[in-house]
Amino acid sequence: MKKQVTKETNVCDWCESDEGVYAECLICGKHACFDHKKAHMTTTPHAVHISGGCDGCYCNTCLAANPQDELVAAYRVIESLREEAETFYKDFKVRSDTAEKVVRSLYDSRGG
Repeated sequence: MKKQVTKETNVCDWCESDEGVYAECLICGKHACFDHKKAHMTTTPHAVHISGGCDGCYCNTCLAANPQDELVAAYRVIESLREEAETFYKDFKVRSDTAEKVVRSLYDSRGG
Protein backbone atom coordinates (compact mmCIF):
# COMPACT_ATOMS: atom_id res chain seq x y z
CA MET A 1 0.00 0.00 0.00
CA LYS A 2 1.21 3.50 -0.75
CA LYS A 3 0.22 6.55 1.17
CA GLN A 4 1.15 10.15 0.50
CA VAL A 5 1.95 12.15 3.63
CA THR A 6 2.56 15.86 3.89
CA LYS A 7 4.89 16.59 6.78
CA GLU A 8 6.08 19.86 8.24
CA THR A 9 9.33 19.65 10.16
CA ASN A 10 11.91 21.93 11.72
CA VAL A 11 15.31 22.05 10.03
CA CYS A 12 18.60 23.05 11.65
CA ASP A 13 19.58 26.52 10.46
CA TRP A 14 23.27 25.55 10.57
CA CYS A 15 23.38 22.17 8.81
CA GLU A 16 19.84 21.80 7.38
CA SER A 17 19.35 18.44 9.09
CA ASP A 18 15.80 17.58 10.08
CA GLU A 19 16.82 15.00 12.68
CA GLY A 20 16.93 15.88 16.36
CA VAL A 21 15.93 19.49 15.77
CA TYR A 22 14.19 20.66 18.92
CA ALA A 23 15.97 23.85 20.01
CA GLU A 24 14.62 27.22 18.91
CA CYS A 25 16.04 30.65 19.73
CA LEU A 26 13.49 32.68 21.69
CA ILE A 27 14.57 35.87 19.91
CA CYS A 28 15.22 35.11 16.23
CA GLY A 29 13.50 31.71 15.91
CA LYS A 30 16.52 29.84 14.49
CA HIS A 31 16.34 26.08 14.96
CA ALA A 32 19.27 23.85 15.91
CA CYS A 33 19.95 20.13 15.89
CA PHE A 34 21.51 18.54 18.97
CA ASP A 35 25.12 19.09 17.82
CA HIS A 36 24.65 22.66 16.68
CA LYS A 37 22.70 23.56 19.80
CA LYS A 38 25.82 22.69 21.80
CA ALA A 39 28.02 24.76 19.47
CA HIS A 40 25.84 27.79 18.71
CA MET A 41 23.21 28.14 21.42
CA THR A 42 22.96 28.75 25.16
CA THR A 43 20.26 27.19 27.30
CA THR A 44 19.39 28.67 30.68
CA PRO A 45 17.24 26.81 33.21
CA HIS A 46 13.96 28.45 34.19
CA ALA A 47 14.24 27.69 37.91
CA VAL A 48 16.92 27.53 40.58
CA HIS A 49 16.57 23.84 41.47
CA ILE A 50 15.11 22.27 38.31
CA SER A 51 15.12 22.65 34.54
CA GLY A 52 12.63 21.66 31.89
CA GLY A 53 10.13 22.94 29.38
CA CYS A 54 10.40 26.67 30.13
CA ASP A 55 14.18 26.82 29.87
CA GLY A 56 15.47 29.73 27.79
CA CYS A 57 17.24 28.84 24.56
CA TYR A 58 19.09 31.54 22.62
CA CYS A 59 21.56 31.50 19.78
CA ASN A 60 24.81 33.08 20.95
CA THR A 61 24.49 35.88 18.38
CA CYS A 62 21.13 36.97 19.82
CA LEU A 63 22.45 36.80 23.39
CA ALA A 64 25.33 39.09 22.47
CA ALA A 65 23.09 41.49 20.54
CA ASN A 66 20.27 41.67 23.14
CA PRO A 67 21.87 41.90 26.60
CA GLN A 68 19.08 44.22 27.83
CA ASP A 69 16.21 41.90 26.84
CA GLU A 70 13.91 41.50 29.85
CA LEU A 71 13.60 37.72 29.53
CA VAL A 72 17.34 37.25 29.00
CA ALA A 73 17.94 39.32 32.15
CA ALA A 74 15.43 37.21 34.11
CA TYR A 75 17.16 34.00 33.01
CA ARG A 76 20.51 35.49 34.06
CA VAL A 77 19.12 36.13 37.56
CA ILE A 78 18.19 32.42 37.77
CA GLU A 79 21.67 31.50 36.53
CA SER A 80 23.24 33.71 39.19
CA LEU A 81 21.07 32.21 41.94
CA ARG A 82 22.03 28.69 40.82
CA GLU A 83 25.72 29.61 41.09
CA GLU A 84 25.11 31.18 44.51
CA ALA A 85 23.35 28.03 45.74
CA GLU A 86 26.15 25.83 44.44
CA THR A 87 28.80 27.96 46.15
CA PHE A 88 26.82 27.99 49.39
CA TYR A 89 26.42 24.20 49.33
CA LYS A 90 30.14 23.63 48.75
CA ASP A 91 31.00 25.85 51.73
CA PHE A 92 28.23 24.28 53.82
CA LYS A 93 29.49 20.77 52.96
CA VAL A 94 33.03 21.64 54.11
CA ARG A 95 31.73 23.07 57.40
CA SER A 96 29.36 20.16 58.04
CA ASP A 97 32.07 17.58 57.30
CA THR A 98 34.42 19.38 59.73
CA ALA A 99 31.76 19.51 62.45
CA GLU A 100 30.96 15.81 62.00
CA LYS A 101 34.66 14.89 62.27
CA VAL A 102 34.95 16.86 65.52
CA VAL A 103 31.90 15.13 66.99
CA ARG A 104 33.18 11.72 65.89
CA SER A 105 36.63 12.40 67.31
CA LEU A 106 35.25 13.57 70.67
CA TYR A 107 32.81 10.68 70.81
CA ASP A 108 35.58 8.15 70.07
CA SER A 109 37.92 9.76 72.64
CA ARG A 110 35.33 9.12 75.35
CA GLY A 111 35.16 5.44 74.51
CA GLY A 112 32.03 5.62 72.38
